[in-house]
Amino acid sequence: MADQKIYSYLKYSSVGIEMGLSVVAGVLIGGWLDDWFEAAPWGFTTKPYMLMFWTVCGVVAGFRSIIRVARNWQKEMQEQQANHDQTPPRPD
Repeated sequence: MADQKIYSYLKYSSVGIEMGLSVVAGVLIGGWLDDWFEAAPWGFTTKPYMLMFWTVCGVVAGFRSIIRVARNWQKEMQEQQANHDQTPPRPD
């Protein structure tokens, strides 16, 4: 039982890591694309538009992860409540 409780805590604490990594990945991809398009031969620059776009994409991906975990948590709570309600009362 204690191992299951620890596992559930670890599962939900990973949400913060996912959010942070999503934003960092967006910033890195956007910065790289801005640099790449600036060196392109057609002569126009995208700075800082790619950085802003991919940062927003990273934030959206992070929030999507939070929503997914919240839905899973809600489903687990409903299942636990349903299982708790179905247990017959103990005879005294």
